[in-house]
Amino acid sequence: MTYRRLISVPAAACALILSVSLMGGTVSFAETGNEGLRDSSFGVIKDHFDWTVDGVLTRGIVSLRDFDWAEELEWVRDFEYESLLNTKEGNISYVPRYTPEMKSAHVQSLRDLPWVAPSKQADENMVLGQTPGWPDDEDLPTWPYEYYESPAVPPQNIHGFTITDPEAEDDEKLQVVLVAGNHSSEMHGCWALHGMIEFLVSEDPRAETLRRKAAFHVYPLACPESRYIHTRIPTIPTLAGLPIPEGRVAEAYPLRGGPELYAYYDSLEHWSDTGAMGGRPDHNRVWDTEGLFTTIDTLVPAMKADTGGEADYLWDFHGGYPHDPGDYRGTEEAMQSPYAQALEARDAPYPEVLRRTQGGASGMTRMWATSEDGLNAHAFTFEPGQQLTKKQALVAGKNLALGFHDIVTE
Repeated sequence: MTYRRLISVPAAACALILSVSLMGGTVSFAETGNEGLRDSSFGVIKDHFDWTVDGVLTRGIVSLRDFDWAEELEWVRDFEYESLLNTKEGNISYVPRYTPEMKSAHVQSLRDLPWVAPSKQADENMVLGQTPGWPDDEDLPTWPYEYYESPAVPPQNIHGFTITDPEAEDDEKLQVVLVAGNHSSEMHGCWALHGMIEFLVSEDPRAETLRRKAAFHVYPLACPESRYIHTRIPTIPTLAGLPIPEGRVAEAYPLRGGPELYAYYDSLEHWSDTGAMGGRPDHNRVWDTEGLFTTIDTLVPAMKADTGGEADYLWDFHGGYPHDPGDYRGTEEAMQSPYAQALEARDAPYPEVLRRTQGGASGMTRMWATSEDGLNAHAFTFEPGQQLTKKQALVAGKNLALGFHDIVTE
C-alpha cells in the first residue's frame, strides 16, 4: 500500500461549489461531529471530491464563511481551504487537518493589513527561511510506517510575523510570542492560533486596544516538514503491528518531527544518547540545541530579534489532547502570573479546560522560553481537547487573546 499523495482539486470545483444550489439542491455546510458535507445533492460535482462509505466528505474546497455558525464569529475573515479529515490513532477528529499550504495562504492573506509586518529577519512575504526538504530517491530515516512509502518532502517555508499597531509607542508594549505546529498530527492548536490571529487583526475595539498595548510575534508552523508528511498520509497508524527499531522507544511514534530531526537521531547508536533532548525524536525536545536543526536555528534567532531578547509571555499551541477536556500548563511562576489569573477569572480558553502546574524537559518550547537562555518569559503549553470542534477551537483562540486584553487594561 502506498501513501496517498495530495489530490489537486480542479479550479472549476470552486465555482461548482458556489453554484450547486442552481443545480437542484441545497448544500448544508453545518458542522457536525465529523468535518464535512453530508448532502447528496452534490450530484455532478461529486467526482471532484473523496467520500467515505457513509457519505462524509473527506477532501474538497470549503470556506469558513459557508458554515452555519459563521455569522456568530464575525471577527473571523473568510478562509478557503482544502478540507481533509484529521485522523489520530485511527479516530476521526472534529477538526480538519491544517496543512502547510493552508498556513502559507493564511499568512499571505495578512500581508496587506497595516498592523501586520514581517518578522525582523523575514522577507516581505513573511518567510524567515526554508527547511532543507528530503529527496525522493532516499528513504526517510527511521521511517516508522511500514505500510506507506517514504514520501519525498520539498523545502517548506518557515513563517514569522508581528501583529501590532506600528504608530503606538514600542517601549511599553507587552511582548507576546505565539508558536504552533511542533507536532505533525496536532491540528487543534493550529486552529486555535488561527482564531487568535483573526481576532487580533479584527476591528473589534478590544483587538485595537491590544494592538496599541502589545506586540504579538507569531511563528505559526514550527515544524512544517512533519506536517507536510502527515497530511499526505490518510491515517496515522497506532503502535500495533509497527516494529520498534533496536535502541528506540515506543513513544517515538507517530511522527513528531521532520526528516532532519530523524536523520540526526538515526546517526546515534541509541536515542537515549541525546540526554536532555528527551531520548526520542521530538521537535518539542530540541529547542535548547544549536547548529543541529534548521527550524530551531531559524526560529530562535528570529524570536530573540523580534522581542529584543526577552518576552513577557509565550504560548505553544498543541492538541487535540486525546483525553477530555484538554488543558493548558506552565511552571508555578507562570501559573501565578497576572495573565494566568485573568484566564482563570474569565474561564478561558473554555470553561472545562484543566489548569496544570508543570515543568518539563529543558528542550521543550515552553521550558526553553522560560529560561534565561531562552526568552525569560512566562510560557504556557495549550493542549485543547480533541472533543473541540473547529468553531470551538477558533473561539478558544479569541479567548486567549482576551486574557491579554484584561491585563493591559487594568
